[in-house]
Amino acid sequence: MKSTKIAALGCLLGLAGAASASLLDVNFAGGYTTVGMADLNAKMPAGSTKIDGGYYVGGDAGFSLMPFIKIGPRVEYISASQGTMNGPLHQTTIQPTLTSAELGLSTDWSLPLTGLGISGGVWGGYGWMKAELAAPGYSANLSSGNFTGEALVRLKYNIFSPLSVELEGGYRMAKMTSLSIDKGSALGYPDFDFSGMSLGAGLNLNF
Repeated sequence: MKSTKIAALGCLLGLAGAASASLLDVNFAGGYTTVGMADLNAKMPAGSTKIDGGYYVGGDAGFSLMPFIKIGPRVEYISASQGTMNGPLHQTTIQPTLTSAELGLSTDWSLPLTGLGISGGVWGGYGWMKAELAAPGYSANLSSGNFTGEALVRLKYNIFSPLSVELEGGYRMAKMTSLSIDKGSALGYPDFDFSGMSLGAGLNLNF
């Protein structure tokens, strides 16, 4: 009986390992994200529209280093919600976006005989921010760049080989400091912080 249990356990681990030993894992997803624009929102006059969330789209690829461990790039685009600043004469809109390129490690485990899998990863790299300012008769662009980091966990379900659908959630660090502007001076503008939680859905390809 004991040998039978050991054999069954070995078989299950073998199935999980075989399902996770793919050479290439590709993910595409998008969804909602929070952003940490507290400093910016605090400087907006009364009656202004705060920047408190947005959407993201991203993709990453993992190449096998060894069973269950992959390395590869990730790219992501974030568009925060549009903010408005009320002034004495006019209203100024702010549209912040962030594009990041990162490199990281990921892992995935398949649950034998269920079609379900769990995966996750951590990435780090660089992000480029742009914030478009617009008012009657005026437009300008704020910009900055800084380190970005992200951690994601995914639950996926295999539809047919090699395609799966997945849900993902995670946390991002992306605080943009030392701003510059193409017209005038950026002195006095607070940091733009894209750090926050994300929740989305997407597709996974496993080869």
